[in-house]
Amino acid sequence: MSEYSVRRFARRRTAVIFPILASLPLMMASSQVSAQTQPWQTFTACGGLQFDFLPAAANGAQAEAGPSPAPLVLVVHGGGWSSGSRSDYHGLQMWLRQQGLASLSIDYRLAPAAKFPAQAEDTRCALQWVQQQAQALGIQPERLAGFGISAGAHLLALTALAAPAAQRLPVKQAALRCVVLHGAPTDLIAWWRSSPDDLSGPMSQRRMLMQLFGQGADQAEAAYRAASPLYHINKLSSHAAGTRWLLLHGEQDVTVPVQQAQQFAEALRAAGVDADLMRLPDAGHVGFGSVERQVATRISHFYQKCLKK
Repeated sequence: MSEYSVRRFARRRTAVIFPILASLPLMMASSQVSAQTQPWQTFTACGGLQFDFLPAAANGAQAEAGPSPAPLVLVVHGGGWSSGSRSDYHGLQMWLRQQGLASLSIDYRLAPAAKFPAQAEDTRCALQWVQQQAQALGIQPERLAGFGISAGAHLLALTALAAPAAQRLPVKQAALRCVVLHGAPTDLIAWWRSSPDDLSGPMSQRRMLMQLFGQGADQAEAAYRAASPLYHINKLSSHAAGTRWLLLHGEQDVTVPVQQAQQFAEALRAAGVDADLMRLPDAGHVGFGSVERQVATRISHFYQKCLKK
């Protein structure tokens, strides 16, 4: 399969979850929302990256009194670190808007042109940019959350844990109050070693990791360890220890085994961190299976509870 075909397949796969989210009772916004009909704002920052900002919807009382600062959810797309776009999750942003939450869906540098830690640096930079621009955006910098999907969930986990070894930016990072991770690989060494040797398929785990690092885990174990959220739990900073976690993972996921989420959740709890794992019994790596309604309700309650003043 050509490189072009692989990228096209991966981008199409990344977009699949979008209408799934939009189909939920609490997520009825279309993934094809016109920029002319909604108050989208696109910003360029962090060395040329683009971010799509959507403010929270104002209720009747707020509309009369004027907008008030809202909590914000940072949305980080998936796509095997080599594809995907901030625009893949505009439907999710529309749903968050109706929940009274602002959101920022971000781009980050893609592999193989950009090797790790470029992607993690970009995600942290986006979070810092939000903190710095809080007043202009009309959001509350102390009430920040995240939603990450697959590779984006991996990057968001690293950002929430604020791994000191990977922190190369001069501005102190804002703490995320809570994060939702869907299908996150959290131990890249174990993921490499448990994956098939085949590098030809677009969903080949080893292919994704080779594009991200340029080497396999056997040749670059230290780099894989530094990039694995699981290994940063034992060195949590004081503000990162207060983050709440909701992990969503399909039990039929053959791309990222559910054991990755199970082990990560258990390690967080052992460190005294609030972490919950919602196993999706008939879901794979994309989508929520037969429990879409329950997932939507769970996410809504999770954000509303942890982002309260």
